[in-house]
Amino acid sequence: MTSRVRTPVSDATNDTTRENERRQLVSDGRSLIARFNRQTRHDHLIDFLADKAVWHTIRARIDPKVLADIENGRLSVVTKGDTKDGKVYYLGSELDRLEREWGLL
Repeated sequence: MTSRVRTPVSDATNDTTRENERRQLVSDGRSLIARFNRQTRHDHLIDFLADKAVWHTIRARIDPKVLADIENGRLSVVTKGDTKDGKVYYLGSELDRLEREWGLL
């Protein structure tokens, strides 16, 4: 059995890769919100997200209470403006939280 020696260079590379993956995840989440607000077929956020692969990656990182609210089909969130489903604000807030928690700002 061979053991890997961790070096500062490999740790830095891993940190950079992780940071880039996290940045991409937040960016992809924001793109989902923008696409939902532009498209017309779905009226509810969760119906739009259901078949999106990136949603399932993001979903695993969302606070369980917020996730329950987003996925609750009986919960309606009143909005102003051109947002179809106020739950996009919940998802946006969670993406903001992850960005802060991950030190990406």
